[in-house]
Amino acid sequence: MNTPRLCLPLLALFGVGCGYQVQQHSVLEEMQHAIAETPRPAVEGGLIEERLDVSVAMAPEGLFLADSDESRRDFQSVEVSIPPSVQGDSRTELLQEGLESLHEERGMRITHQVVDAAPALAMALDYHLRRYFRDPHVVIQGTEGFVVGLSGGSHLALTKRASMTLLTLRGPAPIQPAEGDGVRRTGPHLGWAIPVTLVTGTLGALLVGNILGRISSSHYRSAIARAVDEAAAAWAAQVAAAWHAAHPQVATNGARSL
Repeated sequence: MNTPRLCLPLLALFGVGCGYQVQQHSVLEEMQHAIAETPRPAVEGGLIEERLDVSVAMAPEGLFLADSDESRRDFQSVEVSIPPSVQGDSRTELLQEGLESLHEERGMRITHQVVDAAPALAMALDYHLRRYFRDPHVVIQGTEGFVVGLSGGSHLALTKRASMTLLTLRGPAPIQPAEGDGVRRTGPHLGWAIPVTLVTGTLGALLVGNILGRISSSHYRSAIARAVDEAAAAWAAQVAAAWHAAHPQVATNGARSL
């Protein structure tokens, strides 16, 4: 048995690379799938008529999830603070310097950058808030109404896991952190990958490794999207409950502010 050849599919499934890396991910497509799979049944009593403003507070670079010396499979959100006034090449340089500093402090090997985390979160919030409110307005880097942020972590192995927490940074009502989890299992693909690798030789092993790498990355993005979607759904339900608690005698078609 050619053990090194068999390692290629496993390395692809685990997302293993060499040296320090920043891997970029886009999750908008996976978010579209996640919200499409989430039921949004009608709420008894009808929609709340008032306008609801929500702003997603997140840097333009998106969400960063990094490993550490303590764990190479667990990733936690890290933040590189760059003043909004810094733009262009200067911003890119400061971002690189910040990541390099964190790399030295934490012993990071891989940092996953979810480049469109803010629009993905805004998409999920808009979808779930429309279950309760007729006129939600969700923007990025706004100042009106609720201002929310996102943090969390992920686990990258044969089973991809993500846990996200939606935090209310500022708003007209106290809303507790809302959590969401996402899971995608990549391990079952070994059922076809290992036999194909054994039959097709080194070239087949390279091809299978490439395919499994793509599947692994897709499942990782999907786990993140599902976690963000679940957190957004839980947060939207809390906001609606807070509105009803503030206006116990007001019908939904006679809305007042929170």
